[in-house]
This record gives sequence, C-alpha cells and structure tokens, in this order.
Amino acid sequence: MKKTIFFLFIFNLTLSAQNILQMNVTVDGKMNTLSYVEKRSMPFVSAKELANLMGSNSFYNGETSKFEFKFSKYKLKITSRNQFIVVTSNSDNKSNIYQLPLSTLARNDDIFIPLQYILEYINITYGGRVDYFYTSNSLSITKPKDDSEVIISDNNQIVKPIDTSFDIYAIEISEKSNGTLIQIKTSKSITKFSCPINNGILYLFLTDVTIAPDITQNTQVAGLVKSVRQKNIAGGSQLEFVLREGYSTAEAYRSDLTNDLIIAVHSKTTDVENIYQPEKKNGNLTR
Repeated sequence: MKKTIFFLFIFNLTLSAQNILQMNVTVDGKMNTLSYVEKRSMPFVSAKELANLMGSNSFYNGETSKFEFKFSKYKLKITSRNQFIVVTSNSDNKSNIYQLPLSTLARNDDIFIPLQYILEYINITYGGRVDYFYTSNSLSITKPKDDSEVIISDNNQIVKPIDTSFDIYAIEISEKSNGTLIQIKTSKSITKFSCPINNGILYLFLTDVTIAPDITQNTQVAGLVKSVRQKNIAGGSQLEFVLREGYSTAEAYRSDLTNDLIIAVHSKTTDVENIYQPEKKNGNLTR
C-alpha cells in the first residue's frame, strides 16, 4: 500500500512538471520566457515569474498559499485555488475585493493565475502595461516609466486619469482563446445600451452618449471583428462591428471595476463559460 501511494505521488509530480510550458515574453524589448499551464484552453501563468518579469516586489506565504504583488501604489493579493483577489491602496491601506471567473491553480510552491482574467487588475494597479497576444501566445510587458495616478474609489471603481470631452473615447479589440473581446473605453458610467447581432453585424446602441469622431480610425480590429463603423441616429449613437464568419453569440455588460463597456463575441466552439466576465452585477464584495 505504501509503495502504491509513493508511486502515485511521484507520478503526480512528474505529470505536473510535464504540464508546465513556456511562453515568450518581451520586457521593454528584451526577450524572456514565462512558465504556464493550460486549462480549458486558457493559459494560467506563474505568479512568481510574472512578478519577477514585471520588476515587482512580491511575497509568497506557503502556509496560507497566498501571493502578493507589491506595486508602487497598490498591492494585489491572490490565493491558490480561489477566485477572489484583494487590491489594497498603499496610501490609506483600504482594500477592495474582486472575483475572477475562474480559480487560480497551485503548482510547486507557486500560484498559477488565469492570465486573460487577471490582466485588467494588473494593468490598473501596476502602473506599466501587460498585453497578451492570443495568436502568438505571447506576452508584452512595459515597465512603469512615470508616476501616473490611478485611484480606486470607495465604491470599488477605478477613477481614470483621462483628458477627454467624449463619453466614449477609444475601442480595444483583442482575440481570445474562445472568441473576441471588445472593450469600449468610457469616461463616465453608461447604463443604457444594447448589442443585437443582425446579418453579421453587431450593433451597439447607445442613448445620450458622445463618441470621439476619430474613434474608428484609431481602432485596430482583431479576431472575429472585421471592421468598425460609427453612426449617429435619431435619439442616440451607434457603433457597428462587422463580424467574420465563425461567431455564435455576443453579450455586453459594464465593468464594475472601470465602467468600461465589455462585449464578448463568442466563437461557435465556445463553451458555456464567458470569454471575460469579472462579475457582471454585484461582484464587488465588502469585508
């Protein structure tokens, strides 16, 4: 019996090591690699290695299985096999709790985090920029170069340092493992919107919203989105996303963290889980 248990233990260790892959990462133009594992066709990356590549101080507690990214203005704490993350301000020590769609993984005294879901929180608290490119399965890290101010208010939302007179000022489109994510950058909370699909075009209908006139020229398409158009209609504005073949459904919601509008366009092979969905409605918890 003891021999059988020992054999299974060694087998699990070997299997865990075999499952760890390497992702190419560019850090300020220099090439590096990052360990990751795949689960549900998504990369879960090593928190320890990611913190090191970002130039972040960090702390790992093996007894509680908690890992903390220490940035200049914020700390971001994660726990193994857990969906909740804690963001703490260094200035007043106030903490906000957010929920990821998937739990983190435990691997060899490290925590592997679902990359596509954690990026929004990292990019807000880090001060630099981390971008994931699905097509090449690679990462780009730009370390902080200034002391730009990012504030998380008492209602758990981001106060963004934006100089714009328009309610919608930018669109970011990125390809994910199971569809395409459209992020509509906003300077205020937009509550009235809808996004039906008709004849291969996804319409985003908006009421009492101003849109930057050059927004489509500055938008780079990707994934299932072929082109983007802007139109002014009676009673409001609309954005049109011409889709490529292979889409199935789409859903839109407002991010509790940034107020940005998020549109997840699912591919025909997408399962029931969403591409990116950090708690649509009441996901912010209080202590």
